[in-house]
Amino acid sequence: ATRNDVHGAIQYPIYATSAYEFDTAEDIEGAFKNTRPAFAYSRSGNPTVDFFETRVKNITGAQHVVAFASGMAATTAAVMCLCQAGDNIVLSPKMFGNTVMLFADTLRSMGVEVRLADFTRPQTVLEQIDHRTRMIFFEVLNNPFLEIVDLDQLSSLTAATNVVLCADTTLTPPNVFDAARWGIHISIMSSTKYISDGGVSVGGLVIDHGTFEWTAVPALSALAQQQGKNAFAFKLRKEILRNTGGCLSPFNAFLQSLGLETLSLRFQRMTDNALQLAHWLEKHPAVKQVNYPALPHSPYYRLCQQYMNEKAGGLLTFELESQKHCFAVMNRLKLIKRATNISDNRSLIIHPFSTIYADFPPELLKEINLSEGLLRLSVGIEEVEDLIEDLSQALQA
Repeated sequence: ATRNDVHGAIQYPIYATSAYEFDTAEDIEGAFKNTRPAFAYSRSGNPTVDFFETRVKNITGAQHVVAFASGMAATTAAVMCLCQAGDNIVLSPKMFGNTVMLFADTLRSMGVEVRLADFTRPQTVLEQIDHRTRMIFFEVLNNPFLEIVDLDQLSSLTAATNVVLCADTTLTPPNVFDAARWGIHISIMSSTKYISDGGVSVGGLVIDHGTFEWTAVPALSALAQQQGKNAFAFKLRKEILRNTGGCLSPFNAFLQSLGLETLSLRFQRMTDNALQLAHWLEKHPAVKQVNYPALPHSPYYRLCQQYMNEKAGGLLTFELESQKHCFAVMNRLKLIKRATNISDNRSLIIHPFSTIYADFPPELLKEINLSEGLLRLSVGIEEVEDLIEDLSQALQA
């Protein structure tokens, strides 16, 4: 994105303001009535945030990008934009735990039905769709299971249903994955992850690829008569973002704009490190199994080649004998941090069963078949030899 700052600043500045002055009463009226393009209040729009959104729009080729305070806020806003009480969403249960609980608890209590399907078998998704289905929601590369959805099958099966194909693409950032090419209508990203350089800020993105006919969505059909392809983004910004207040701060937008500049470099380094660690862990006698889609024997290797050019990113999982063994290994680590974020510059490790999925009810835990011996490792940009040395001494426990 290019925009000339009034002072010629190379880095677009932080507009740390909540309000904006207008020359006349007519001007501020025009801003509120959307007849005059202008920023009126930073809850619904800010120049620094707009600059960040424009950069993401240019990178993705999307029609619209709206930034939010977090990935969870972005997901919630997209659902509120598309769904009304009595509607339903087809969801993969094998997603980040907090996302699943948003749908299973919070949104269900608001009258939106959640229907679970196995997205590794797209036919099961089709079987759950009816005339009240408004969204199919999944992670392209899911966290922490590292399964890849066969998008060719999914998009071809659901093409005639007039249902929005919405994907969390956090683990498949736009430098390696073209969501629109594979039939995804709406992408949601936690920009806290790969985009935020070094895990220094929280944010989320809703990306509208401009490929869905919004007259097919009852919550948007009237607005689509006026706004056409812009209906979803118009409601998302002018109603949902404004009324719920989940706005991205200008400071975080500035940090994440900087993060975009090094995204490809950091992603490649994390990917290279993760692949080397995956090969090393496979040979370790204490490790029962390693999950990483770029390993040739992975069941998702072909899909990783097809959709991500074999660049599976920096997240891998490996399985030990038990939760007790996992805790012992974690407690011996010296370089790798015990922390919950992913795609940080530092390598981070967590035990999903006792943390991310600690609040899951027994029936959902059974549905996702999560092992108590699984460790999730988010690989950073350190020297891979140092990471191997740290894991080696820890696994000797």
